[in-house]
Amino acid sequence: MPFEVWESAIESFHESDPEPRSRMTAWSIAPGQSYFVAGDTLFFYDGTEASEQIGGITNVWVSPTGEVWAAGLEGVVRHRATPTSPWSEETVAPEHETLSGIFAAGAIGPVAVGTYGTLAVREGESWTTLRPADPCGFIRQHEMAGGEGWGLCASRSTVAHLSGGDTWEYPDLPFTVDDLFYAQSLAVSDGGIPTFVGLLYANGGGGDAEGVALHRSGGEWVMEVVEPGASEDVALLDVHLAGDMTGFAVGTGGPSGAPVGFFLELGGEQEPFFPETAYTGIDSIWGLDMERVVAADRAGNVWYRAGDVWNHELVCGDRSFREVAGDQEGNVFLLDANAEDSAVLIDRQIWD
Repeated sequence: MPFEVWESAIESFHESDPEPRSRMTAWSIAPGQSYFVAGDTLFFYDGTEASEQIGGITNVWVSPTGEVWAAGLEGVVRHRATPTSPWSEETVAPEHETLSGIFAAGAIGPVAVGTYGTLAVREGESWTTLRPADPCGFIRQHEMAGGEGWGLCASRSTVAHLSGGDTWEYPDLPFTVDDLFYAQSLAVSDGGIPTFVGLLYANGGGGDAEGVALHRSGGEWVMEVVEPGASEDVALLDVHLAGDMTGFAVGTGGPSGAPVGFFLELGGEQEPFFPETAYTGIDSIWGLDMERVVAADRAGNVWYRAGDVWNHELVCGDRSFREVAGDQEGNVFLLDANAEDSAVLIDRQIWD
């Protein structure tokens, strides 16, 4: 339903802005209670306010039983067995390495990923750390479902695949050797189907970029393309999946030539939707399904979908929302990148 008073829910936190970083994440452990990462700090949200837990953290994952795993700087993973347990520290990689993600799915996990293609798998009470023979640099985003993992390689802007918890593989993409594909984000459906979004410069980058959504289904790649139109370049920047190859992508580029933001419904024949209020590219999107979705841009705008209607709210004009994330309860967290206190978070449950 409509936003309540967002301004009263603003909290500001300092961050050291470590590079490279993973995406903002949030996980619910119980109704009204969530962990989330902002900057390099793990916070706990009790439904009313957020409290700082531990620093040096880039990513968090919470099991259905409330067990918390947090990946971080200097090759360290932090673990909390129950909501009242003390935090323990486990070193899984050398201290010069940063872990960008941690997850568990099926028989695999928890799995931590990071610098130089590091892949650390916990088996019993110990960790096994592996590195690919052909490293891809930093795995900057990592998703798992159905016992398989998919990641984005920062140095290559390409795709990495993890099957069986053994090593990263780099599947061939449906492009020619002269095409330049820059993957920006990924999501994996509950059925294990990954979708990557980004921009494609065909034939060595001699023309304008196309926005591309790339799905992997049945061992084959399925591609959806947004043509440049009058804009010089089009890019898909983030994706939310509600099912196998269905959901929404957001991006930048428009029919008038201005770099305006747009929504693209995946898995259909729909044309991109350009809201009148999207004066810049829409950077981030998150949702629970097709009817409950939130997106944000760097001009302080937030769009939320209730049913089949997109609603707009200018939350705060001096904000620059870099990322949006949420938990299973529908609480939404927005990360601001526009101030020295650059982890400004706004949280509000916007649906009944």
